This record gives sequence, C-alpha cells and structure tokens, in this order.
Amino acid sequence: MAVTDDLDGDDLAELMLQFVDVSAEGASVRTFLASGVALDAADSADGTADRVIAVDHESTFLSSWAASDLIVTPAGDSNGDGLGDLVFRSPMSQTWYLVYGKDVMMLSGAIEEDDLDNTADVWKFIEVGKEGCNSWCDFLPAGDVDNDGRADMLFLDVAGGVVSDSDGHLVLASDLAVLDAADGAIDRSIRLHNVAGDTDGDGIRNIADPDDDGDGVADACDPDPLIPDATDLASSSNESMDC
Repeated sequence: MAVTDDLDGDDLAELMLQFVDVSAEGASVRTFLASGVALDAADSADGTADRVIAVDHESTFLSSWAASDLIVTPAGDSNGDGLGDLVFRSPMSQTWYLVYGKDVMMLSGAIEEDDLDNTADVWKFIEVGKEGCNSWCDFLPAGDVDNDGRADMLFLDVAGGVVSDSDGHLVLASDLAVLDAADGAIDRSIRLHNVAGDTDGDGIRNIADPDDDGDGVADACDPDPLIPDATDLASSSNESMDC
C-alpha cells in the first residue's frame, strides 16, 4: 500500500493498493488506485461506516483505476504541473512507463500495457536486460535533486539479483528529452544503456570514452556517437572532416 501525490487536482492524496496473486499458472499483479474522495464511499459500501475497508473485488472503490499485470510506483511531480505522476512497469515486456498525473486521469478504469503505449505524453524506458540494466531494474522516486521543481528518478540495476552488486542511475527530469534523442530518434523512448552512461558496455563511462558506441569511429568524427549502426555514415562524413 502506498499514498501518492494528488493526481486529480482535488488537493487530496490518492491511495494505491497492490496485490500479487501466485498460482500454478504463475504470478499476476493487480493494482488499485483510488482517489481520496472514494475512501468514504468504500468504507460505507458494506453498510457500516467503521473506517474498515474490505478490498476483495474491483467495485470496492467507485472512483478507481485497476492495472492488470503492471507494477505501479509513485514518481512525485516530474513535470512540475502540481500533480503527482506514476511509473508503471510491465514484468512481461520489461518496459517502464512514466505517466503524468493528468494522463492517468484520462486512462480507462482498467489500465493495461496497450493503454500506456497509446498515451501521447508517456515516457518509456526500454532495453532492460542490456547494458543499462543487466538483469533487472528497480525504480525509486528520487525527489527533486537539482531543485528545478520537478521530481527526478533513480533506476537501480541489480546484477544477478544481488543488491550488493547493484548500480544506481539517477535520471533528472530535465534530462529526459536529451536521453530520448541519444539514440537518434525523438520518440519518448529512452534506452537504459544511455541512462547508465556506458553505451557500448566496455566499462568506460561515456564522459571518458572517446568512442561511446564502440563502432571504431571517434566521437569527435561520429555524427551519431551513440548509435553503432551509423558507422558507414560516419566514415563517409570523415572525408570532409579533419579527423
């Protein structure tokens, strides 16, 4: 159970309840996100206003959203609009979605991954299992690290599930657009190896690596230094560059 920042602009925090059901077929995750005003109604649903709420079916909260097979984490206010935002993670596709509070309110009552893929302003973090997150990642809200009025994010890369071998990657909300463009496509999809700052996985962070993408073309001569597939383009461009 967690309390999120106000998502719907009524100055009341929202309540999030998350359940994991384990069966012979596997595990499923069910998350209920209830607006603050729904709590009193849910309390009275059994005919007794005793501040005891039984959560046993979707209709418990009249004003609520239910996310199937999605893990949900409060993210704080990452765009500075005064509303709380949420991060959804799909265990099946290993994709993270940062969804602004204003957009959560526009989703249907039953949220599925396809709904998130089709939400215009959502930020996607992809490629878990590659250089950015070698085995699996966890997400933690980081608060406003750089004091710009927007909540920042922390991705924890747990190598082999061993916390002692983990790396933390701090993502500033102000850097989302830059990280998005790092792969050459502005599509609000951020590759986690760019978050980690070691694009080619050679153990040398990009800030100190003269060839970030490991394509054999120095960054100074590479028009796309984070995309190894751009080798041919970079080589042809070198003819007109002093490299």
